[in-house]
Amino acid sequence: MSEEQGFITVKLSDSSRAQKENAFFKHCEKHKIPFARVVEAKKYASLHADLITIDSEHMKFMSTDSSEAEMHTVIEEIIKKYCASRTPYTVGSVVTVEKVYIEHASKAMKLILDAIANILNH
Repeated sequence: MSEEQGFITVKLSDSSRAQKENAFFKHCEKHKIPFARVVEAKKYASLHADLITIDSEHMKFMSTDSSEAEMHTVIEEIIKKYCASRTPYTVGSVVTVEKVYIEHASKAMKLILDAIANILNH
């Protein structure tokens, strides 16, 4: 677990993945930060930033049209730089990006978390 980064990295095949994610989820709830994780497979990683663990007061900032547009811009830039073509993604109370090259996954997750922090601090 790498709490100082603001996210965890787990292997898709790790038998203790659920335990690690559950422990980190509790940490995120306690500190009211996004539940963010990088799930690595063989060649690609999936990025997940779930905002269920932030307080509802901040959550309203994430659902505005301008914040969603800002997140789309960040995700599209991540896809151009760090992902395979035709990468699926979602933006909303859960931000996900699939098919991120493993060697760029941490950098991409930091960009997502920076964008979320920027939106929440407006």
